[in-house]
Amino acid sequence: MKFSGITLLSLIFIFVIAGCDKDDKGQKIPSYIHIDSISLHGNEYFSEGSLSHKITDAWVYVNNHLIGVFELPATFPVLDEGKNDVMIRAGIKMNGISSTRIPYPFFSDYDTSGVMLEKEKITTLMPSVQYHDSTKIPWRENFDNSELKLKPKDSDTNILIDNAAPFEGSGSGKVVLEGKKRIFEAISDTTYQFPRGEAVFLEMNFKTNIEVKTGIYALTSTGDQQRPIVVLNPTDHWKKIYINLTNSIGNAYPARNFRIFLSILRKENEPEAKVYLDNLKVIHF
Repeated sequence: MKFSGITLLSLIFIFVIAGCDKDDKGQKIPSYIHIDSISLHGNEYFSEGSLSHKITDAWVYVNNHLIGVFELPATFPVLDEGKNDVMIRAGIKMNGISSTRIPYPFFSDYDTSGVMLEKEKITTLMPSVQYHDSTKIPWRENFDNSELKLKPKDSDTNILIDNAAPFEGSGSGKVVLEGKKRIFEAISDTTYQFPRGEAVFLEMNFKTNIEVKTGIYALTSTGDQQRPIVVLNPTDHWKKIYINLTNSIGNAYPARNFRIFLSILRKENEPEAKVYLDNLKVIHF
């Protein structure tokens, strides 16, 4: 039987099975849980926009004990049997980096009680989560209407709305740099006062053949400070990313007002640059 896991805790858990209670060889006989994926559904209390997601991991608790963090799909052993309480948190790759996996704080937990576990048998769970009721989305751009909330700044070109092959909805954002056009930068149309000491993330879908720098502008009395956070690497297919703005906002004291930015620099000898964007949204509690 194939196991899938991503943390040292998961590996330790698997290895300690041999030291617990006991078949005829002195080994504990585990039960198993299988999770293929975690789905995301809408919250009836507010409009969260796109439900596209990149949930990669399951943080699994049985009877309030964390037993491991598992990359999905996963089948993993559990030392409990009979009826059990199982709680699952949906995990993501923060900033798109495999080594910075976290349970996404804006997704609700999946809680289910009375899950029957039997020795040597696999119990399949199909978790579903939603955005927390207390989630706030102060800025959003889905490129589905002509009033864009992402505005060019000191750029050689504009953002187009691509209706021919959008990621979803009626349109996606498209930026093209060709010929003598080499520079593009865009900022959110409005400034925002994001909370310090609370998680603040930027979500987006993207596809690009050139690096795209993303981050925030911190607005102070002495000028605007650009604070890059993540560089989006070229990809020939649409990807979802969760960019953590929290530390950059916290470290930008005394700034209270912020803008989101994206920028592209095409070198003189580089071919035509094309960048596609969709479902940008800033999210916090």
